[in-house]
Amino acid sequence: MHTVNSLSTKATGLPISIQIDVVKFLHQLPSANPKVLQVVAALLNATETLVALPEFQEMKEEDEAEQHCVRCHDTFTNNENGPSSCTIPHLFDTMPSHITAHGGYVKISGYGSRCCGPDVEVEEEGVGANRFTNLDELDQCYEGYHTMDVGEVEAEEEYNEINIRRCKMDSDSGECVQECIVDKDPVFDKSLQ
Repeated sequence: MHTVNSLSTKATGLPISIQIDVVKFLHQLPSANPKVLQVVAALLNATETLVALPEFQEMKEEDEAEQHCVRCHDTFTNNENGPSSCTIPHLFDTMPSHITAHGGYVKISGYGSRCCGPDVEVEEEGVGANRFTNLDELDQCYEGYHTMDVGEVEAEEEYNEINIRRCKMDSDSGECVQECIVDKDPVFDKSLQ
């Protein structure tokens, strides 16, 4: 007797690349062994039957449907949502919190994080040179799964209205038009105004 748990456990043992593996296997067969071809045909027939089930198709549609993340405001699908899919960079002050000078020249400028406080800082060699010296050491302000659950973000007290902001709804379409902050270089507060 099969149960959902026993079948789920068995399915987890299948390689994710099963389609590629089957095609490769068939092309590498030294000869057309009828017993092997019968096993492969049974697998493919069972797979076709499974993917034709309305329940399976409904699940795939849900997994591939575009959704809106209420934390980072990016678009995502369940298929692409992983433990580091939702990333939000720190937002830094435009004015340095400290400057280190040597021989009359600015050596290092430090810019504090508006979202996480003075403990998180980006350092720049000189002023306005865009040569940031500690980018490899900085983590994201937030990194995790995308979510559509406002309650989850509120419960974790993540909304700071600095870089993790609530949805801004368009009155005509009813859709969120809040900007998604993309992390390419350090993000300074002037870039979001």
